[in-house]
Amino acid sequence: MKTRFFYKMWAFVAAMVFCGAGMAGMAPEPQLKIGDPAPAIDAMAWIKGEPVKAFKPGHVYVVEFWATWCGPCNAMMPHLSELQQQHAGKLTVIGVNARESEHSEPQLESVAAFVRKKGGKMAYTVAMDDPAKKTVFDAWMTAGGSYGIPTSFVVDGTGRLVWMGHPLGPNAGAFDKAIEQALAGKSDLEAARVIQAQVNEQTYGRLQGMKVMQPLRDAQQRGDYRAVVVEADRLAVASPQQYGPQVFSTKLTALLHLDEKQGLQYVLAQAQDAQFRSRTGLQDDMSYWSNVASAVGREEGLGQAAYRMALDGLQPLVAGGSEFYYLTLVAQLNDRLGNLPAAIAAQEKAVALASASGEMPREYVKNLEETLKDYRARNGRS
Repeated sequence: MKTRFFYKMWAFVAAMVFCGAGMAGMAPEPQLKIGDPAPAIDAMAWIKGEPVKAFKPGHVYVVEFWATWCGPCNAMMPHLSELQQQHAGKLTVIGVNARESEHSEPQLESVAAFVRKKGGKMAYTVAMDDPAKKTVFDAWMTAGGSYGIPTSFVVDGTGRLVWMGHPLGPNAGAFDKAIEQALAGKSDLEAARVIQAQVNEQTYGRLQGMKVMQPLRDAQQRGDYRAVVVEADRLAVASPQQYGPQVFSTKLTALLHLDEKQGLQYVLAQAQDAQFRSRTGLQDDMSYWSNVASAVGREEGLGQAAYRMALDGLQPLVAGGSEFYYLTLVAQLNDRLGNLPAAIAAQEKAVALASASGEMPREYVKNLEETLKDYRARNGRS
């Protein structure tokens, strides 16, 4: 039963902000620990609200690191606004923009415009870290042993760090509870240390994985598809379980760009290879074909045969229409094939199911609706 699969997957990616489970190993001891005095926020600019130069005694603070391109960060903004309103006068929420340069050119004005556009959905204090010096990021995130965003820190009335972690997914309840405890002056430091240790292990695995994956990413950025295939094969041998699905989809898209016929043969051959699918964690048909569909669908300029193959593999598995994530893939592939009516029908079902689930962040549902609007506009409908 794969009900709510996408939400679980989305929450996992939100918590990690990377693909793959990372590498096992003992994370180094963080420099900033639960119970330590919280560092100052030496921001490059204060975009919204009054600058916080020091932490006032008796006042509680939430410091969250975010970026405009980060979907989970956007999903968290309304809740942070609610917390600020709910505890006005006792709590100050501070959103610190960081890691902006990873997906865009970091410009103060563009970030400020983003904040203005958010309006009441971002109704709390906002600052921007220096994207080159990373002063605030290093003092809080790096020192605390974290990297993925959003990451939230809670500072109690004595200026101590009493909680840090991801504010969505499994830790959502712990985050809200930590704020309530800090406001009551009864923070559970031992529980917070357990969560920090988990964050440290996840971060260490992620950073180690980034080193391993860097040659593959470099080849992708160069558009050197032959080098992508070489690097994917290297990783498939060295770390098949950690990077199986990602390496498979990356190699697939490279092969399709080099020789579409060879790429199609690769997909069909691996679909019949039980040992390969077990080794890479793609045992069941849904995980295999959704991986193929996702990889193929996001690539522009492929031949019709590639999009048709992915759609044919996925379509029978969503006949019941019970999983909105897979329906979005069906819609995307139909769009690539020029079949906008079918794309619209699948996307309409996806929007309805995502809305009815009551679990997906509004930002995600809105993105689905925007995609549907685009399909309809290009099909000559309003």
